[in-house]
Amino acid sequence: MRVAILVGLFLAGCLYDYSTLEKRGGDAGSPGSGNNEGDGARGGGGGGTGPSSGGSGSGGNLLVLAAGGSMATAATGGAQSGGAQSGGAQSGGATQSGAAGARGSGAAGGIAAGGALAAGRGGAGGDARGGAGNLGATAGAGGGAKPTILSIDFVGGLPAADGAAGITAAPTLRPTDVAGARPAAHWNSAFGAAGVLPSLILSDGTSSSAKVTWSSPPTGVTAPGVWRLQLTDARPDAIMMDGYLDPSSITLPATILVANLPESMASGGYDVYVYCLGAITLATETRTYAYAIGATIVSVSQSGAKMSPTNFGGFQLVAQSNGTGNTIVFHSVTGPAFSLVATPVTGDFKRAPVNGIQIVSLP
Repeated sequence: MRVAILVGLFLAGCLYDYSTLEKRGGDAGSPGSGNNEGDGARGGGGGGTGPSSGGSGSGGNLLVLAAGGSMATAATGGAQSGGAQSGGAQSGGATQSGAAGARGSGAAGGIAAGGALAAGRGGAGGDARGGAGNLGATAGAGGGAKPTILSIDFVGGLPAADGAAGITAAPTLRPTDVAGARPAAHWNSAFGAAGVLPSLILSDGTSSSAKVTWSSPPTGVTAPGVWRLQLTDARPDAIMMDGYLDPSSITLPATILVANLPESMASGGYDVYVYCLGAITLATETRTYAYAIGATIVSVSQSGAKMSPTNFGGFQLVAQSNGTGNTIVFHSVTGPAFSLVATPVTGDFKRAPVNGIQIVSLP
C-alpha cells in the first residue's frame, strides 16, 4: 500500500501540460502582465501593458521535466522594449523563437531602455505611445524586423571670421556614428542653407533612390540661413544637434522636401522625427516656431534660460501643440514624398531651427 501511494505521488508530481511547449516558433504568445513578465510557457513574447520605464524585464519561467523525474525551472523571456516582449528559448527541447510581441501601451515618459515612455513608436513589434517626457538613449526595438530609417543632419555653421564670405561648417558625423532619438548610423550630411542630396543612404548603409532638397533663405550677414549651438559635447547626438537650418523671417520659412522614398516606406507609412534646438543667448527671450507637414502643424516654445546648453541634455519630445522640447514626431505619414515647412513665429530674433530629421518606417 505504501509503495502504491509513493508511485501515485511521484506520477502526480511529474504531470505537466506539454501543450504549451508545442506552440510553433513565430506564433504570438499570450499577453504579458504589467509587471514585466510574459507568459513564460509560450514561445512568443507577450505584449500587454508596458511599464512606465521602457527598460528590460525577465520573461517568466518555464517548468520542464528534469532528469530523474523532478521538476526544474528554466528562466526564459527576452528584452522588453516599448511594452513588447520577445520570447526566449525552451530549455529541455529544441530552440523556439518567439514572434513579435503584441502592441503595448505606454505610461507617461519616453521610448527606450532607461527612459520613461514617450509619445512615439517603439520598434517593430512594440508600439509604445505615452505622454510627454524625455526620450531615452535607445528607442524601443520589438521582436520583429528592424524598421527602415533614413536620417538627415543639417550641418549648419557660423559666418566666416573677419567678415569673409562663406560659412564655417559645424562638426559632422562619421558614417558609423549612431545618433538620434531613433538611434541610427549613416546620417546624410546636408551642408549650407540650400542644396540637394540625391541617393540618400539608409541606416543599414545601403543607397536608396530618396533625395532631399532644402532651402533656408538668408536675410543678412548675421542671419545667413544656418547657425550652430557651439556645443562642447563630442557625443554623436550633440554633433547632430549642434548645427541647424536657421530661417529668420515669417515670410521666408525653411522648406525641406524629401522625395522618392523606397516603396516599402511609401506604402507602409512612416514617422518623421524633426529635431529643433536653437541657440538663444538671452535668458529672458522666448521664441516660438511652427512646423508643418501637410495639414498637421506643431508649435514649439523655447527660452534662453533652458535651451542654450554647452552639453546636449537629451531628446525632449514636444507632446502637444505649443509645447516645449526639441523633438517633434509626425506620425503615420504616407506616400513617396513629403514637405516640411519650418516658420519663425515670435521672439526678439525670430527663428525656426531644424537640426535634422529622421524618417522611420512603421512596423
